[in-house]
Amino acid sequence: MADIYLDTFDWAGGNTTLDAIACHLPIVTCPGEFMRGRHSYGFLQAIAVTQTIADDTSQYIQIAVRLAVDIDWRYSVREALKVSSNVLFDNPTATQNLEAFIKQAIALKN
Repeated sequence: MADIYLDTFDWAGGNTTLDAIACHLPIVTCPGEFMRGRHSYGFLQAIAVTQTIADDTSQYIQIAVRLAVDIDWRYSVREALKVSSNVLFDNPTATQNLEAFIKQAIALKN
């Protein structure tokens, strides 16, 4: 029951951001200096939906306001999330890499 997701500063969403992407909810984020503030940024970069990533606080506010009032733009961001979310959710690479690691660890132990 939301139109946009405002990511927090300095400690970005992880699971919450993934939930927003799964619901095709536009996310406004501004990456922080440390990894803990860059999760949403990383997810959006991975799916190439970067138009709602701000460089600073002022731009963050501008993006949030535009998403709130520009229904057509908000819809286009939602559609971009819908089309691209499979890059995150249907990508077996992480599972395959974990499988390879476990097999290697078992082989080394034996």
